[in-house]
Amino acid sequence: MKQVLIFFCFWVADVSGQVQSTISFRKDSHDFGVIQESGGSVSHTFIFRNNTTQPVEIKGVESSCGCTVTKWTDHLVKPGKEGQIEALFDPAGRPGFFRKSIQVTFFPDSVTTTLQISGQVMEKSKTTKEIFDYRDGQLKTRSSGFNLGKVYINQESPARNFILYNEGPAALKIADALYPEHLFVKFPKEIKPGESGVLSIKYNPSKKTGFGLHTDQLELMTSDAGNPVKHFSVIATIEEFFPVMTPELLERAPRMDLSISEIKFQTLKQEMILEKEVTFRNTGKTPLKIRSLVPNCSCLSASADSGEVLPGNSGKINIRFNPAGRPGRQIKSVVIYSNDPQHPVQKITLNGLVAD
Repeated sequence: MKQVLIFFCFWVADVSGQVQSTISFRKDSHDFGVIQESGGSVSHTFIFRNNTTQPVEIKGVESSCGCTVTKWTDHLVKPGKEGQIEALFDPAGRPGFFRKSIQVTFFPDSVTTTLQISGQVMEKSKTTKEIFDYRDGQLKTRSSGFNLGKVYINQESPARNFILYNEGPAALKIADALYPEHLFVKFPKEIKPGESGVLSIKYNPSKKTGFGLHTDQLELMTSDAGNPVKHFSVIATIEEFFPVMTPELLERAPRMDLSISEIKFQTLKQEMILEKEVTFRNTGKTPLKIRSLVPNCSCLSASADSGEVLPGNSGKINIRFNPAGRPGRQIKSVVIYSNDPQHPVQKITLNGLVAD
């Protein structure tokens, strides 16, 4: 590796005038190359030389990250002598490339320099315990909920699989499962100790009312003596599916243009109701249909004056915000679902302060 000498200058006064003096490092950066996340801390020692005519001392060393610990020469370094700064980097939990800086300040003249360490951390192989973070008795999963992502009201959704792991000393039997009718669930009848099974969930949004984010409950009846009933949430976002369209079809499609996408308000008293009207226009060439308006808070309500707007016409969305019991900064939103194939999901955000 190429070594670089960096000179940091300060002045020392004597009877004949001022003489330029330096503190020099053999190099001011070090690349550890590829290191293993599970290999423990690595270290490098930076060597500096006092080329001045007076003793110097390290006043302070500050690293840019808590993952880097430093040690340094804690006594005066005489003229012509060397001192050192050791940097220890802990790669645990930090896979990927890293570059950290270390700022060194010298006494008496507060001369500073910045050192750097860098490298590439190879991620360690995760154990079963690390992969499955959520535990319920002898059953472990990645989390307490199963997120299906987007499901489409007009398209059949594929089944999604989730892993169940038995950490207990005995076989875990699953006798039954309880879930709403718009879900279809397959589960393993038995999972041996130290092994895993697959839970399969399929969502039928045509049996569910409403667009947007939905959370349902799934219960597994197991042989776990300590806690036989396992409770999980099943999360999905219902939208409408639009296939890729030709430029000609897009030209004829409806298009929803909102007059504003954010409603800002100054300090609002809790006893005051905020009501706003947002205009939208159909700039397309076929009727625009509002599928649903979904507020993200019970403090919000929203309604459209028409569920269908002809080409070239406008419509209005009325939004009502009740700030009672909600002091502080408020960022709420209403999600609009329409048949605009290019922008089927749009959002109006409310942003402001509610008084205490």
